[in-house]
Parts: sequence; structure tokens; C-alpha cells
Amino acid sequence: MAGHPAEARPKPEAYVICRNLLAETTLRLRYGVHNLWRRAQKMFKPEEKVEQVKGCAAQLDAGALVAIVSHEPVYEGLRASLQDIWLGHKEDPHKGAGVLLVGRSEAANAAAAVALEKALPSSCRSCLLSFKASHGHADAPGGVQKLLAGFLQRCPQGVVILEDVQKLHPRLLPVFINALSEHGHFEVDGKAVPSWGALYVATMLDSDGLALSQPGEEAFKKAAKRALTAQLLAHPSAEQVPGYKAHAEAFRRRLEYVAPCR
Repeated sequence: MAGHPAEARPKPEAYVICRNLLAETTLRLRYGVHNLWRRAQKMFKPEEKVEQVKGCAAQLDAGALVAIVSHEPVYEGLRASLQDIWLGHKEDPHKGAGVLLVGRSEAANAAAAVALEKALPSSCRSCLLSFKASHGHADAPGGVQKLLAGFLQRCPQGVVILEDVQKLHPRLLPVFINALSEHGHFEVDGKAVPSWGALYVATMLDSDGLALSQPGEEAFKKAAKRALTAQLLAHPSAEQVPGYKAHAEAFRRRLEYVAPCR
């Protein structure tokens, strides 16, 4: 009589600790190599040709990736892309970098937000803005825009965390689309406040687990973005905002980097 396959045994704690240490060491080595490479580039290229964001958005500790992003080998490419962002290297120097972190639970997403805050040096803690999407209301777009603009005036290269992005009220979405647009900016007292120097990190709950069950990086990214769009469109007030589907898709496109939380 055929028996049932044995259940996978949990890996010993020592194994997990060693794996995490190895992952962190690898990331820190790569971080150092990247820094040396960028310094070498500056010796042969004019400063303006090196697409590097200065400020607190480029001072996140590389080890934070170990605490935030899944260690699964299948996501190695996504971790490397995020590390480039951590170092301040962007494909478009005139657009704010948009990152979507996908978690299996609200606790995992909350832990990722805390780890991001701890990843900043103490001198940059005041240049982190954490916004809980569930606290936004229909009558608040002006207030949210004022909040972001004031923060960006003080910290042009700050870090903005948008927690539980799937709960964002439809009337607030255009504010963040603007912030994440190429040459994005807000108007304050008739003056433009650029938004493209900041790093924007959104956390999302993968409620049905479909995205995180995908076998490869590209499949995961596509499933995560589809899940984000579906959850934004499922908001009770979505039908009250004309053209909201187009807004949701525009916002999704602006989150170029997607990674799974631990």
C-alpha cells in the first residue's frame, strides 16, 4: 500500500541563520562593488552623466534587503534590481522610483515598513514619510497633496512609504500618480516642488496568495500588478470616480519595481 509522501520538515534554526548571514554578506559585498564601480565611473564621466540620486533615498542600508525581501533563489534578480534603487541608481533620473512590496499578511507588510525605517541612517529618519492608505478619505486629496509637498520641500530625496496601498481611496490616487510621474511636481505658493527625487515604496497584501505562488520572477511581477489593479478597482467608492480604471492602471505602471516580502 502506497504511503503518503512525508511532510517537509522545517529547516533547523542554525541552517536558517547561516542562510540569512550568507545572503546579507553577499548583498553587502555586491553593495561595496557597486560603490567602487560608481566611483570609477565618475573618474571617466562628467558628473551630470552619472544617473545617481543623492540624499536620504540613496542611503538605505543594503542589509535591509535581508530583513525585507524574500530569500527564495527565484527572486535573485528582483533583489539585485532593488539594491540598485537602494544605491540611488535609477533608469530615469527625472522620475521618482516606485517600488511595490508584496506580502502574505498585514504583519509581514508592517514588518517591512519598520525595517525600511530602520534601514535609514539616524540623520535621515526625519526624511521618511509613512502614509497609511486606509486612513485617507474622499475629501482629503488636498490635504494629502499638501502633506507630500511639504515633506518634499524639506526632503527632496526623501523616502515615502505608502502602507496597504490596496486600501487607497480612489480620489487620492491622482496625487500619487502625479508624485511618481516623470518630472512630477506639486505647486506650493505658485512654486514648483519636484517629486521625482524621492523613493516611493508601497506595500500590498496578496490576499489570495496568487502572486506569491507564481514560479518565476516575471510571472510574479505580472500577477502582483494584476492583483494591485483588481484590489484598487474593488474599492467601494471606485465607481464614483470617472475614469478610475485608467487611473489604477496608470498608477500600476509607475511602480516599476516589484518584490515579495519575507
